[in-house]
Amino acid sequence: HMFIKLCERYATRSNWRGYCVDENTEALTQRGWLAHSEITTSDKILSFDGERMVWSAIKSIFCDNFDGKMFKMTSCGIDALMTPGHKIVTERGLVPIELLKESDKVVLMGNAVREQESVYSDSMVELIGWIVTEGNFQPNKKSITIYQNEGEKAKRIRQTLRNLNFEFSERKSSKSENISFAIKRQHWDEITKIIPDKNLTMEFILSLSNHQKSLLIETMVDADGHRHGLLTRYTQKNKQHMDLFQALLALTGQKMNIHFVHFVENKMAFGKPGSYYVGNIFSRGENVTNVAVIDLHGGKNNGHNRPGEGKITHPNNPTVDYHGTVWCPETEYGCFLARRNGKAYLTGNTYNDEMRSQALLQLSQIGLQFDESKSQNPFAYYTAAITNSFTRVLNIEKRNQNIRDDILEMNGLNPSYTRQGMGFSSFRGDSDD
Repeated sequence: HMFIKLCERYATRSNWRGYCVDENTEALTQRGWLAHSEITTSDKILSFDGERMVWSAIKSIFCDNFDGKMFKMTSCGIDALMTPGHKIVTERGLVPIELLKESDKVVLMGNAVREQESVYSDSMVELIGWIVTEGNFQPNKKSITIYQNEGEKAKRIRQTLRNLNFEFSERKSSKSENISFAIKRQHWDEITKIIPDKNLTMEFILSLSNHQKSLLIETMVDADGHRHGLLTRYTQKNKQHMDLFQALLALTGQKMNIHFVHFVENKMAFGKPGSYYVGNIFSRGENVTNVAVIDLHGGKNNGHNRPGEGKITHPNNPTVDYHGTVWCPETEYGCFLARRNGKAYLTGNTYNDEMRSQALLQLSQIGLQFDESKSQNPFAYYTAAITNSFTRVLNIEKRNQNIRDDILEMNGLNPSYTRQGMGFSSFRGDSDD
């Protein structure tokens, strides 16, 4: 147990880690979308087990400063800024960004989280969907009113209230077909316990079955969305509302991009002057995208002039200068659901399992060889073994990169940015072995 603890502890130091995302990247936790300054190891983070979305413990969180070139990836489904070496979730597994091929398929979202039982009835879930979209709260009167035009949707609201045995009254506008459903005040506490500020909460979302999550989504889209063929668009004025709706979709295996470019000032929104956010909901078939359609902002190297040589001889290159904080959580599954500029997508996390496993193997081999007659500091003996083991793994990685850079230079090609930044032309002749 001591060996395991030592390896885990030393692996969290900054000099052994560094595959990260930029400071504007958030992660989805059971408390909602969190920035690097908000998330802790006590949080549960949404990850991917190779098939479906799954909640994961956070084993550690790495945070450091970075000054250099970063990789930028953008497409209709992803907006990412990451350090060299960061891993991407693909259909062939986790792949370093440098070795991402044009033929790779990037996995942006998995299937829905595993089914669970709900503590609420379907009728209550549907009612909450109508309230958070078409409802109005008046706390001083303990009044909840839902507005809807006469028609099929109004019939659904009416039937839902009856299914719950809620007392309510209806009033039809004299100027339009709009109906107001006023829920009696005795139901105020039951409803506001679930949505205290007329908005979804992560606690409520996490309490639902997958069927009920889908029911809630469909109800909210029926109220404030628009379907046109394969395109589903959802519109709201409240940013927190959109964040929670995006989290709800992710748990059902659906993507939605919140387009801030559609945040329109001084326009008519919902019949009144104001601003609003627009979210485009992806179909489930769009949860995987081809690297060929992803923009690496000048960093993509397809190797068309060197067929058959392998990606290792023509890696992708980072192109965006970055000076600031980088961070990454370590999960149980090697990845997490990230969001940047309103786009949610899966991304790999920083980890050094190989380094830890090698160090643990080393300690298992030499642990009982410590000679108490020669030293009174077994801690130094063990930590030196860990450091040497970690360094050995890094040297192997460095040696492999140097071989690749030698091949590139011998063929008149640019080596990695690491070598270019060191200011020498070739590694041949150095005695790093």
